[in-house]
Amino acid sequence: MAASSTADRAIAMSMHECETNARMARGTQTIVTRTTRYLRYMVWGVLAVLVLVLIGAGFYMSKKSKEREAQKLADAREEAQRCTSVSVAGDEPGPSDDAAVKQALVDAGERYTAAGSQLERAKTRRQFDLARDTALEGLYYTRAARLTMGLDEGPQLPPMPGQVDAGRITESARSTSRRDHAG
Repeated sequence: MAASSTADRAIAMSMHECETNARMARGTQTIVTRTTRYLRYMVWGVLAVLVLVLIGAGFYMSKKSKEREAQKLADAREEAQRCTSVSVAGDEPGPSDDAAVKQALVDAGERYTAAGSQLERAKTRRQFDLARDTALEGLYYTRAARLTMGLDEGPQLPPMPGQVDAGRITESARSTSRRDHAG
């Protein structure tokens, strides 16, 4: 009976160990499940924060881009207004009997009027650039009239669009010209 009692105790202890091991395994499994769930929530949280940061950066970049564009538009407006005010305030030559001078002054006046009208309606940078170019055309007509009358050409004018490239002579053009004249 003592042997049976020892065997029963051994079995009972063995069963107790199995139960303890099973509880520990369930506890470990619960810890792993909780940890996995926690990591999953953490990853989704980090992704959510990252998405919010990217959206915020996009809004910030968009705002800065609009500010830069607004500044460019304001600069174009100022440049067009400056050219138009120079056109209106410029000292035009006096009356002349020369038909070319009269026509140049009429053309200049038309350009000044058109530039003022364009400037009032302008909303985009391109429209302001066109108003500036029209005012510059008027200034060039005035300069032509002054030169025809033998007067000083007046203030230095910025080049018209395309005028810089159109006025350049390249090396190949020079060499072609020399050959044409030499032959």
